[in-house]
Amino acid sequence: GFCIARVEVTTAEWFDFVNDPATLQAISAAQERGRTTYLPRESNDSKPRCQRGADGRYRPGDPPSSPMTCISRSDIDAFLEWRNRKAHEAGEKWEYDLPSERQWEKAARGGDGRAFPWGDRFDFTLATGAFRDDDGGAHAASQWQVREADGGSFQSPRVDSGERVSALTSWAKVMG
Repeated sequence: GFCIARVEVTTAEWFDFVNDPATLQAISAAQERGRTTYLPRESNDSKPRCQRGADGRYRPGDPPSSPMTCISRSDIDAFLEWRNRKAHEAGEKWEYDLPSERQWEKAARGGDGRAFPWGDRFDFTLATGAFRDDDGGAHAASQWQVREADGGSFQSPRVDSGERVSALTSWAKVMG
């Protein structure tokens, strides 16, 4: 079995990882080699989409509750390794990972084979897409209340040729 988060990993959760002392050291080492790692950045630009404060901690450019975007698959793997280490240290019995295609499909559609996350009838007011303003609008949720299960700009991660991931989607807690 598996559990899946109702929302994507947030910017605040990601920056807890970024501002961990070991991660800050890795970021500095990469920057000395002219590389950017673990910091959100546009796909064709290595310039980070965040700022470093006088205290040495990075501040996100997006609101803390927004889904984390503009990171690479290798960044995600490092985040998951860090998150699993923190969970183990806290005595949690979970293993954090990205959901498989099968897990994502079940979380989005539910266990009853529905056509859409909200049921079998299409409802434009619940769909996320280019022609909808999401500020204050309704959001699609699956049978288990997984939010934004219909996709849109924060859908299941896709890796392009540059190893860019559009979003770190709801990650699974796999019971060991």
